[in-house]
Amino acid sequence: MVQQRDELCAAAERALAAARPRIDLVAVTGASNVTGEVWPVARLAEIAHRHGARLFVDAAQLAPHRPIDMARSGIDLLALAGHKLYAPFGAGALIGDASALGDGTPLLQGGGAIELVTLGDVIWAGAPERHEAGSPNVVGVVALGAACGKLLALGMDAVAEHERALAARLRNGLAGVPGLQQLVLWEGADVDRVAVATFNLAGYRHPLLASILSAEHAIGVRHGCFCAHPLMTRLLGTPAADVRRYARELSTGRRPSLPGAVRASLGLGTTAADVDSLIGALHELAAHGPRGSYRYEPALDEYRYAGARLRPLRAAAAS
Repeated sequence: MVQQRDELCAAAERALAAARPRIDLVAVTGASNVTGEVWPVARLAEIAHRHGARLFVDAAQLAPHRPIDMARSGIDLLALAGHKLYAPFGAGALIGDASALGDGTPLLQGGGAIELVTLGDVIWAGAPERHEAGSPNVVGVVALGAACGKLLALGMDAVAEHERALAARLRNGLAGVPGLQQLVLWEGADVDRVAVATFNLAGYRHPLLASILSAEHAIGVRHGCFCAHPLMTRLLGTPAADVRRYARELSTGRRPSLPGAVRASLGLGTTAADVDSLIGALHELAAHGPRGSYRYEPALDEYRYAGARLRPLRAAAAS
């Protein structure tokens, strides 16, 4: 793990040193939402600052699982999503020095973001108002604050330890399922990862596997590329020619069978029994196949449960 983190930081150092013009902002993930690795943000902040850049951290996947000290880590700007922090109603937050947002044109333009509109000009409000156009999501902000308060009361160190134990149980269990491949960025048992695991099971496309787990075992997982298509195609070894073909087909209105995987995410409500249920379901599927039959819907690239099994499903996986 140390070597892999060193290589990452060295790549950032080289990129910043070679950049012309100078890079002003370095944006990184706090933890991968696909494979879970926690990034060395403190070291990346030091590198960015040495080259005159600020560090922006996407902490959507990090904030629910680990304590974050922005000042100590050197993080200049940080974004998080309320729904990942157990808060409903769709609020998120961009945290940092409001002056760092500058005086540029806001991404979203509308009421509340302006001081004056004339027939020929717009006088924008100062930050943060200029970046908060429209009716504020008051309910969402209250929910986000309440969720953060609950997490602080629990203690994020305690949250992290709870999830580390479950994540280790999950990854060790997945390793024992015949034909299952876990996707990771960095190899090694000592790699610090948040409690997500992404995998494929031989003989079952990702939408089919997700449908079986849901219909037969009441286990909810996500499948697809998780808003990280370049990373997923790299992890899956998808040839560039195939990626270009997918793009052509999608641009003409067709729906190709896209590559992807299944992701299991753990949290405060997850128990060891939940993890064991998932592992048991995968073992059963690998050894005996599914209990039911499934109908492929090409317009959606999805599989729908169709009742008692009528034929071997492994043939359907190639549909």
